Amino acid sequence: MPAAKQTVETPKTEDPFELTPEHLREWYLGPFQKMDAHLRKIRKSLIEDKGVSSELATRYTSREKTPLENRYEEVLKLSVNKNNNQFFSLKGLLERGDISQEQADAIKSNPEYQGYNNGEPPFFYISAITRVFSRHDPTNKKSWLVANILFEGLTAKGERINKASRIGFHAIPRPSSNNSIQDPKTKEMVELPVYPVQQSDPFSESNRVYDLAFSKETFDAMLKHALPQCSLKVSREGGGKYFVTRNIDEFLTDDVDSLIKDYTTPKPTNEYNFNIDPKDLADFMKFQKAKEEQGENHFQ
Repeated sequence: MPAAKQTVETPKTEDPFELTPEHLREWYLGPFQKMDAHLRKIRKSLIEDKGVSSELATRYTSREKTPLENRYEEVLKLSVNKNNNQFFSLKGLLERGDISQEQADAIKSNPEYQGYNNGEPPFFYISAITRVFSRHDPTNKKSWLVANILFEGLTAKGERINKASRIGFHAIPRPSSNNSIQDPKTKEMVELPVYPVQQSDPFSESNRVYDLAFSKETFDAMLKHALPQCSLKVSREGGGKYFVTRNIDEFLTDDVDSLIKDYTTPKPTNEYNFNIDPKDLADFMKFQKAKEEQGENHFQ
């Protein structure tokens, strides 16, 4: 008797860029949380390895929340229903009677919403994707992806709320110097790292760590959420310059050196290509010849 066929279900691949409250929290607050985790690690080392008091170590490894971080938290708080951890939506607001049908129709008719999720928030889109090549890899095989995103949501009252961000990196604080100071608790002199204000900014380019390694699969997943006119750029890590590619093939190439050289090499200035109608050029030459015959070789 033949063995029964076994059906193996292929597991669904999770979309890493699907809009969920969890993903939005990670995109908005992840860089700040990673920064804080690193500062806690430094604090622990100061206390356990160098004998610095907890009070002094905390003072030197703490940061204040930035206005951007506060804004991200506000958007999350106002756009996510804390009772079910879901985004507020037109359907849900209508079912609960929080907004009228007229209000819902007005929201859907917003011209800025057209083309996204049938005109209904919440939604997000990617407006630019940058491929950043490692400056330490001469083969150009190592690169990362960074995306510019915009989230559009609704509050519990049906009001519009949105905020843009960039995803794909965080930053690690690096001390600019050491400061010799007396520990007020132990009365001993200790060396403590000094972190400039900009070093506590998780979006700083000077101490950036990239999170999204480049792959065609990750790039394709991003494109599913990208605008039709999404900008594709390439850059060199730490270079500070970005070059907009002319097509996807340029974006996917590993020969970024030739690509950047092509963008940065000045074009020859001794070649001119005037788009002049032949008839207009002939008329001009006749006019110039007539002037020369009259002894005039300049124009008033």
